Amino acid sequence: MYYLYKELDQLDVKQFLFASESGALSRRFEEEALPVFTFKKSFSLNPMTARKLAMLARHLKVDLVHAHDSHAHSIAVIASSLFGMKQPIILHRRVDFKPKKSPLKLWKYNHQAIAKIICISEKIKLGLSDLIHDQKKLTTIHSCVDPQRFKNKSTGKLRKELGLSTNTPIVANIAALTPEKDYPTWLKAASIILKKRPECHFTAFGAGEEYLIKLNSFAQELKIKSQVHFMGHRTDLSELMSDVDVLMFTSKKEGLGTSILDAFCCDIPVVATNTGGIPELIQHGQTGLLAEIGASEEIASYVLDLLNQQSLRDKLTYNARESLKNFTCQNMARRIKRIYQLSYVT
Repeated sequence: MYYLYKELDQLDVKQFLFASESGALSRRFEEEALPVFTFKKSFSLNPMTARKLAMLARHLKVDLVHAHDSHAHSIAVIASSLFGMKQPIILHRRVDFKPKKSPLKLWKYNHQAIAKIICISEKIKLGLSDLIHDQKKLTTIHSCVDPQRFKNKSTGKLRKELGLSTNTPIVANIAALTPEKDYPTWLKAASIILKKRPECHFTAFGAGEEYLIKLNSFAQELKIKSQVHFMGHRTDLSELMSDVDVLMFTSKKEGLGTSILDAFCCDIPVVATNTGGIPELIQHGQTGLLAEIGASEEIASYVLDLLNQQSLRDKLTYNARESLKNFTCQNMARRIKRIYQLSYVT
């Protein structure tokens, strides 16, 4: 959303953020003196939040309301239904979870105020197709990546933090510690890799304290705990990634997988699961390697291929970097602005 705001601003689209006062995005907008209005988050369907949105839309004379997640979607349709918000709603769908076909979901997703539903992958679009009455409202616009974020690489920071030598291979994952990211498979693959390459270390970047206890216990059970490092959420990830040799991405579900695009920016070869929008980023054998969900043996085999074959690494990282031209923030913003223009009703 931050990237989208910046790019749309360059395209002369005036924008206001309406977000939870405790959220990282609203804090960032406030720090940069960008236009933001906040609400106190209590529960997702708070009618007072919807009322405030409707009042802001009238006061600011906005043309459109762009809802970026499920909670925002709910708030926007309530504002339209109960508080007279007249503006068309653009819905953004980023998660690979097929909504249940309940009367409430049918009403929410087919609300008359919704002008367009932007899906970040074709897989997400397909998952919504049974729910949406007017298929013309569905469109796919992939999320973007900003290569400039990684322009100031800081080689050695991660290795220094972990006390590792420069020739120690590091295999990473960048994903929240949640069940759908399938870290048990990631750990199983790590244990298989260590049998062939015992010098390897494995780092996971992502928050999730509740799940961390189980994962540490499983790593202990596999007898690999000393070589697995759960790093938590890191704001300095762009400085740490230059030390990563392979991204091993084991999700069961994935809307798109922008961590893969981050790896492309850093010339890190990727092994990922064939799920969600990931195949829209990775062409197997050309820009990365795809394995089946839960296939720890296959995943481990591909990672070992990348660790052992420099020519394969070079081929994949070159092609992956070339593919980034399809995922620029400028392209994403231009396409979204066009949707705004087509949806706006005077």
